[in-house]
Amino acid sequence: MCDWSVQPNFRTGTVYGSICQSNLNHALVFDREFSYLELLENLHAERVHFVIRLNLRSHPPELLDAKQQSIVLTLAPEETEVYRQLYYKGRVPINVIGIWKKGLCEPLWVMTDLKAEVGLDIYFQRMKIDESFRDLKHLLNLDHLMNKKPHQMEKMIALVMLAYSIGVLTGEAVRDAVFGERRDDSTKVLPTERIPDQPHLRQSKKWKQYSGLFILLKQKLELPLKRRRKIYRQVLPVFTRLVQHPVRTPV
Repeated sequence: MCDWSVQPNFRTGTVYGSICQSNLNHALVFDREFSYLELLENLHAERVHFVIRLNLRSHPPELLDAKQQSIVLTLAPEETEVYRQLYYKGRVPINVIGIWKKGLCEPLWVMTDLKAEVGLDIYFQRMKIDESFRDLKHLLNLDHLMNKKPHQMEKMIALVMLAYSIGVLTGEAVRDAVFGERRDDSTKVLPTERIPDQPHLRQSKKWKQYSGLFILLKQKLELPLKRRRKIYRQVLPVFTRLVQHPVRTPV
């Protein structure tokens, strides 16, 4: 068995970890509240990959290059910039990537011990968690369950999560099929415009605007039968693996 014990101590700002060898292929993802030196030193010492949003607000950290020269991160709107082989406060080696999306008031900066572009892809995958909570509340009304007994509440939540899984898997396949824009190999695509597992497609404006579940439940798109069956064939094996996984459930 692997011993995985990461214990944040928010009063002292320290993290103590014991991570086994099998976890070295994974990356821990943190928001900018965890952008501090002692955490990075612990992760680096334990050889744990990390992806962390840089905190550049009131007290931006000192970043040095390989020659111990101070680096100031700069980026223009609608551009992407990569800084490789930097040192966080001169101590922890990192790669940094920044992206300033159209319509936003400030850029997003991410630091990682992985390749910078890979780290940015991982961070954007984390943002789907926020989208999931929003859809569970506003589309499936998970925050309005009225069960009085705990075991009934658990059953209802489990059923909602099954419905959510079906909706997300189907809705995102529909979103890719309807709103994914085809691109050729010569077209340069920003990391934020890629569609996971769809290398021949890029995100259109509507793809970015709507979640898969919203498209499925609210837009009610009419797709040809042949196209629907193709989507169902893609979704069914994934859903089957979810519901047949040996995890105890009250449902």
